Amino acid sequence: MSSLPQLFNRTRGTILCQLVLNGFAQAVAIGGIGLALKSQFDAMQAAANSNLTILVSPAIIMAGLAMMIAILKWRERIDMERLGQDYVFETRMRIFSHINGMSAHGIEELRKGVVMLRFVNDLTALRQWISMGIASGIVALTILIGALIFLTVINPMIGAAALAVMSVGAVAILLLGKRVDHTIREARRRRGNIAGNIAEKLGNMVMIQAFGQRRTERKKLRRQSKSLQKAMINRASATGLVRALSYLVASMTLVAAMGVGAYAIHNGVATTGEIVAAFGIVSLAAPALNGFGRLFEYWKNADVAREKIGSIFHKGPALAASTSRKALGRIRGELRFDNVSSGSVIKNFSACAAPGAVIAIKGRSGIGKTTLLRLAQRLIDPDKGTIYLDGRDILSVRTGELRRVISLASSLMPLMRGTIWSNIAYGCAKASHNDIQDAARIAGIMINNPHAALHADRAVHEQGTNLSAGERARVVLARALVSKPKILLLDEPEQNLDELGMAALRRTISTFSGTVVMVTHDPGFLAMADDIWALGAGYQPALSLIHNRSGQHLTGFDQRNVN
Repeated sequence: MSSLPQLFNRTRGTILCQLVLNGFAQAVAIGGIGLALKSQFDAMQAAANSNLTILVSPAIIMAGLAMMIAILKWRERIDMERLGQDYVFETRMRIFSHINGMSAHGIEELRKGVVMLRFVNDLTALRQWISMGIASGIVALTILIGALIFLTVINPMIGAAALAVMSVGAVAILLLGKRVDHTIREARRRRGNIAGNIAEKLGNMVMIQAFGQRRTERKKLRRQSKSLQKAMINRASATGLVRALSYLVASMTLVAAMGVGAYAIHNGVATTGEIVAAFGIVSLAAPALNGFGRLFEYWKNADVAREKIGSIFHKGPALAASTSRKALGRIRGELRFDNVSSGSVIKNFSACAAPGAVIAIKGRSGIGKTTLLRLAQRLIDPDKGTIYLDGRDILSVRTGELRRVISLASSLMPLMRGTIWSNIAYGCAKASHNDIQDAARIAGIMINNPHAALHADRAVHEQGTNLSAGERARVVLARALVSKPKILLLDEPEQNLDELGMAALRRTISTFSGTVVMVTHDPGFLAMADDIWALGAGYQPALSLIHNRSGQHLTGFDQRNVN
């Protein structure tokens, strides 16, 4: 099963080494500025009549080192972002690949709003932790260690004082961790609740209006928003306290350095140059210390994000990889179910659709009609039993190849944002220009007529909401035909079709050169079938029964189209 990627691979390890070297170079530059300050002020103190060279040379050196630090900071920010983006890129692709490999049942269990949070907010939290947390923390720590070393070299008393203050501050920040963790988790929980609610309600706003529930939903959203507001304020209070403490530690480090320095000068164990140098080093290193205030916040945010993203990888079931790489070859179009069971609706189902036959599936709602079609296309795998395509177990066929041979037209598979042309072409990545035109023509779409309702360049909104139900149904049919399948699965295709669409569908079924398996209750389409599979017939709703057009009830493979 997929999981979150390792924090460091070869690429990210290289970037990390570059950041460590960057931090070391900044520490050296800061120390160099401190030493230049010490040299300048000690020289000025030693010589009453200081010449211009004594004053100008250290200043030039310090200006050059300051420019060096600026360039290093610029490069540091680029590498920090590269590190975070590389990790998020790999994580995003793993999440998508895992969801893409899940069965239809597993995908349906995922809540759209929650998944979007994983793809947006949680990945942002991970990126911030790696870029602004780990990467920035490593550079900051390198700078602070270097600064402490230089402070100790310049004056051991000042170095010891700075180290003591920083150590006490670090302990205090860690003690605040539990409170920060609680407020971040609570804020994330509240935000997840409101995101899921809004995603659901925006997709069903017409229903809310139709049943007069606007006031009820507004009250619910108001209540959730108030809870989220309170949680976010509590989070800001906790994280703000950590940042304030970091700022306090930086300030107190400077105060301690100056206080110890003044004491050292008073007792003749330090020079003015050493104090000025210490002041300069602490001032330049202070921003690195302040950065640790946000480091803790990023850490806790990422900790929660890892848990939430990790939960997706435990969702399933996933479709098993094909057991063979052998190509299908020439397909006749025989589809056979052998003692297949799936969930609680399909139990020990056996049936066979002969090459070129038209099979109709009927039965009450929820009895497993759509499940049979999904099993045939490997959108779900059976709990037991085997499905054969021309005598070959479909589990041994690569899913991409299988789904070009067995195509599905269903209203449960909405259109994508784009154009009429792109939506039809979506049915097969290898479809040619002529394939798309042929599929459109068969579905009754005048795709090359710019004045037609469904012309090639007509825009399609998400899920085809700007098209009528009948127009969507015809585009869905054309999308299923574009791969020139040998087996065409139709899931209640008559739903929402207008007269033109119904005529196109009848023409498609009657002229289709391969095998047709359709779920339908329409008497006209049932009359077109060579055999009818009636699920849950009689008084045995859990038993899958089959009868042919003469009405004789049969089970297993005792159909007239099976030898």
